[in-house]
Formats: sequence, C-alpha cells, structure tokens
Amino acid sequence: MFENLRAWMAIYCREPVLASEVVKAANSAYYRSGDGEVTSVEQAVSRLGVDRLSTITLAILMRPAFEIKPIYFRFFSKYLWQHSQDCAVACAELARQAGEDYFTAYLIGLVHDIGKLVIFQALMRAMKSAHPDVHPNPTLIGTIVDRTSLQLSCVSLKHWELPGVVQRAVCEQVNTGREPTGLSRLGELLFSANLLSEFHLLLSDGRLDDEQADRLLQPYGISAAMVHSLFRDPA
Repeated sequence: MFENLRAWMAIYCREPVLASEVVKAANSAYYRSGDGEVTSVEQAVSRLGVDRLSTITLAILMRPAFEIKPIYFRFFSKYLWQHSQDCAVACAELARQAGEDYFTAYLIGLVHDIGKLVIFQALMRAMKSAHPDVHPNPTLIGTIVDRTSLQLSCVSLKHWELPGVVQRAVCEQVNTGREPTGLSRLGELLFSANLLSEFHLLLSDGRLDDEQADRLLQPYGISAAMVHSLFRDPA
C-alpha cells in the first residue's frame, strides 16, 4: 500500500495541475473528514488512500469529456457530470460495504450515463449546420434521451472495450425499468446507486422532502437518511 501511495505522490509531483485538483477534491463534501482542511498534496494522499486517489484521478481526467459549451446545453452538462459523479461515489461506497471492488464500482457509476453525452454531442454537431433561428425542442430531446441513452451507453462501453463486468452492469439496466430483478451483484449496486444519486439531487433542490422521499424509496429498502449519510448532507 505504501509503495502505491509513493507512486501517486510521484505522479502528482510531475503534474501540479492534477495535484491541485486532488487537494480540492479532498476538501469536497464527498471526501472531507473531521480532521481539518487539506492544504497539501501530501496530506491528500495520506488521508484519502489508494482507492479514493484512483477514483478521484479518474474523475478529474474524465471531467473535460462532459463539458458542453453551447449555452442551451451547459446546464445539462453540469447536471450530467454531477449526477455521474454522485452515482460513482454511491456505487463505490455500496461496493465497499458489499465487499466488491471499489474502483470498478466507481467506474461503473461514472460511465453509466455516457449515452446521454453521446446524444448531446450529436445534437451539437447537428446544430452547427442548422439555421440560427432553430432551437432545440426540450420535449423531443427528453424523449430521445429516455428511449436511447442506456442503449448508447452499452454500445459505447463495448466500443471502448471496457472490462466485461463494467459492460454487464451497465447493459443490464437497459430493460430493468424500476424492477431490479435478475441483475448481477454490480448491476444491483448500480441500480441502487443511481436511485440514491437521483434522490440526492431531488432532495438538494428541494423538489422532495424527506417524508416524500422515504415513501418513494421504501420499496427499494432505501431511505432519505441513507441519501443524506452517503453524501454527507445535513439531515
């Protein structure tokens, strides 16, 4: 373990921008502990450990891929990244509790919605050749996303040749709907993590209160308190 931590230190010493992002991440709500503010990469490496350093670095490297510049898609880009990161954190923590691989679960959560990004990148290309007075139809876009994004995520992961367990967990969600039956263990974790991250957004934005969330989550054995605890929100 200590050899691995020294290897991470060597990487961050060569990449100061990456090092500053790791320090910033260590102070975020996801990873902050009660031991005070992290002010150096050495503190971040020591406090976070190998698993979390791996996932944080992966998230930092992947974040630019989620950035969409046209103003009418910028909010979606921010939402998609936040949801993907929330889902990754939830999936990893659930995996830790279940004795599954932490990094693999984090990767599954981070890439599960990549199909939505594919759709919006295609829309951006189409908009470049469209008349300036033509604007995206939110209802139509929503319908396309709902019907095809999971299938596109599955196809994309196969194209990128990600590990089979990652592909399987994501592809299993295509026909799952709201009934998580017949899933692999990591598929089950992704299903639960996705629910937790979606309800985290709804609770954070004030669209639901705890009582409403508890009622909706009860069939899945999840509660609003679990959401707050996982994301370290004030209950």
